[in-house]
Amino acid sequence: MKQQVPIYLVSLDSDGQRRKELSSRFPGSYPSMEWIRATDGRKLHAATYFKLVFPAVSAGFRMLSPAEVGCSLSHIEVLKRFLDSAHERCLVIEDDVLGKDEGVNVAIEQMLEVPGNAVVIFGGQEGMPSRKYILGKAAGFGRVYRLPKYSNNYVLRTCCYGVTRESAKAILDSHDQCLKLADAWGEFFKCAPIDIYFSEVFSHPEDRSASHIEQSRIAIGKSSKGSVVLFLKKRWARLKRKLGALACLLMGYRRVS
Repeated sequence: MKQQVPIYLVSLDSDGQRRKELSSRFPGSYPSMEWIRATDGRKLHAATYFKLVFPAVSAGFRMLSPAEVGCSLSHIEVLKRFLDSAHERCLVIEDDVLGKDEGVNVAIEQMLEVPGNAVVIFGGQEGMPSRKYILGKAAGFGRVYRLPKYSNNYVLRTCCYGVTRESAKAILDSHDQCLKLADAWGEFFKCAPIDIYFSEVFSHPEDRSASHIEQSRIAIGKSSKGSVVLFLKKRWARLKRKLGALACLLMGYRRVS
């Protein structure tokens, strides 16, 4: 079964201690994981960094931090490696994911059940305020839920997910337009017929101080200045979130995270 669904591990060369801890959490699965050496965006040459982020800024997205750029490039490499293989589905994890070997088996079984136009987010939403907006309906197998398009923007992180060849290609096509956050799930599938599924199999440490990407996002948040316009935008966004959630609840969706 593991040969049918390869497991790609995203980890920086310098994070040997994380891989050691991961191997102790997943003693049975770790030997079969294919390590993809992550790109450290903080070490990119300035000219390379700005060349990568400029198209996104021109398209109206916020500027990605160097760590975010490195994360996106790392996951792009994973998806390319997967599409170069003969496999139809794969599982992708990062070195800080929490779980057990039993969870890996469950995730692989679920990946074999989802349709070809699917991405499965296997948990990892701990500590994220947006998780309250992750709504879903039972997919009909295991504890897997299909999300409405509304919830796509509220699923975050790339610490544990599964893709098919169709969904992996859709993500790469979206990045080809301009480099996006690695977890821009809502953006990836705006124009693609891909459904996001959710299954609470793995988790992510609630303490985000050890996460390179989370620290860069916190720094961006602290550096942004407040204004009346920004305040009004946030209030309007909050109202839209609540109205969207209410509409989904009325259609029979329920919180799944």
